[in-house]
Amino acid sequence: MLPATLTTINLRTATTRWANVSASHAENIGAAIPITRYDAVNGASLDLPSRRARLSPAEAGCRLSHLHVLEVIARAPESCHWITEDDVVFGPQSLARLDSLLQRMSSVPWDILMTDVVAPGPTAALELWGHSLRLPPQTTTAVSLASIAFGGTTSYIVNAAAATKILRLASDAETVEKPWDIQLRDWCREEKLRVFTALPFLTRAVTAPSQIQQKSLLLDWWSAFRDLLFCDRDLNALSSRMDELDKPDDASLLFGRVMAAMTDPSLISRNTFQPRATSRTARVNRADSRSSVANNRSSDDDT
Repeated sequence: MLPATLTTINLRTATTRWANVSASHAENIGAAIPITRYDAVNGASLDLPSRRARLSPAEAGCRLSHLHVLEVIARAPESCHWITEDDVVFGPQSLARLDSLLQRMSSVPWDILMTDVVAPGPTAALELWGHSLRLPPQTTTAVSLASIAFGGTTSYIVNAAAATKILRLASDAETVEKPWDIQLRDWCREEKLRVFTALPFLTRAVTAPSQIQQKSLLLDWWSAFRDLLFCDRDLNALSSRMDELDKPDDASLLFGRVMAAMTDPSLISRNTFQPRATSRTARVNRADSRSSVANNRSSDDDT
């Protein structure tokens, strides 16, 4: 069953972002899932308690905005709900793939389905890339994030009745104030929430600067990896964008080429390996080997 609603968190002053989300939704999602704008909490206007000092104003506003939306959708626990931030981008395949995936997940217990995530490091990226390589063409799957580091809350779906569960966890975490994506990741690792991600990703984020995260060189590459796993990716555009990014050092670039070769299905399929010996041949070879070792040991002992 498709989500009953799609709620986008948007600052009142960010009119261009809302216009872009609305246009992307109208083109790719439409009436199948109505979109609603939620007025985001402006972190700059908050009088943050001392215990929230670890959060920047933007992070605090983001966290509170997501919690407020969860309070709204908790009143309608009979269906799942879609929450996005205002930098989300949908694709032509997003709706059909989501519908198919949710139907297949009807027998799987889940609380949150991320439609895309940030892979904040090579280990997580390789894990997700490996899962994507095993997918048959035009297939969408859900991968558990219990053991995969992730970030970002650009877009996720909350299962029926899970909103109440998440709000209860948030109310218990009186002394734990973390950015919202890190909070969800920790609850997932602690097995308090069952969080999955769709693969390939069903959404992506615009390449404009984030309103929450501070600009860093790595963010551009994290964003590029997310776009690489997007169901409607444009490889030519992505290649051109990567050409404009600050490059890693030479050794890192060479390592990346090695990883590319090791995970390229076309290269792997062209490899030719010696066929395995038959069971009988293998047994004979092992017996000969043991006999040779025994003979060598006898000679050594005699010597």
